[in-house]
Amino acid sequence: MTKLQAILMGLTAILASLVVLLAVKQLPEPVLSGAPPGLSSSLSTSSSVAVGTSSVVTLFAPAANTTAQSCTARVISTVGQPIMLSFGSTTPTATEGHMQTASTTVAYDSEIYGCGYIRAFGYAQNVTTPSSTISIMEFQ
Repeated sequence: MTKLQAILMGLTAILASLVVLLAVKQLPEPVLSGAPPGLSSSLSTSSSVAVGTSSVVTLFAPAANTTAQSCTARVISTVGQPIMLSFGSTTPTATEGHMQTASTTVAYDSEIYGCGYIRAFGYAQNVTTPSSTISIMEFQ
């Protein structure tokens, strides 16, 4: 094998690798839902839930039809206590999860957080009343 043949084989291998990488990048990514641009969503459910430090509470569960996403956003409003949230199959604890601070309202967009489980755990330190009632809303 000559030097020229070795160089050509190396360049061909590099070119083939680039073609494969570009082909893989062109594959569509899965859509997690969300309101399409320019279209609105409407309120589907709304309720109040008591969240405490003694047990985990499931705020939202996935729709019965698992082939299609059914929400565009989920809104959680806290009052006097912060809460720890988990998304999907994980379980929140006092030290693990996503903390939503007290007296806030946050919209969790389904394009980012999906339409799966959202669970909550009361996050309170040195509090005589460790539970809090929060408001939850789901939009479709």
